[in-house]
Amino acid sequence: MIGFQISLTKLKGDNMFDALKVKNECVEWIRKFFEEKEIYPEISIETNGTLLDEKAVELLRNNNIHLGVSIDGTDVIHNTQRPYMQGNESFNKVVSGIRNLQNAGYEGLGSITVITKNNYNKINEILDFFAKD
Repeated sequence: MIGFQISLTKLKGDNMFDALKVKNECVEWIRKFFEEKEIYPEISIETNGTLLDEKAVELLRNNNIHLGVSIDGTDVIHNTQRPYMQGNESFNKVVSGIRNLQNAGYEGLGSITVITKNNYNKINEILDFFAKD
């Protein structure tokens, strides 16, 4: 048995879960293509997490997809670095998506945190945020 990882990364915006049917078909095709060759990929997706509703969580769980959610720390730190295109805050929506995953018993969750010139001096605050939650 051969194993490797396939990572699906967003290109612009985060419309990954807008078309669940297309994504589901894509995942099914990837699995079928490789399993016929006795290759078993681990599929992971990176997302901002704002569209993680029940349907998206079900797709992820049913297909054993690992997920990396972009969250940069506390609400103030995150909203400074990752506002919506209109300038609105995104933190609460990201946390809501993460809670949907947790409530469904989803186990393939990781986080992606970007350290920049705007938040490097808050690294202890960021680490404390992740340690307590």
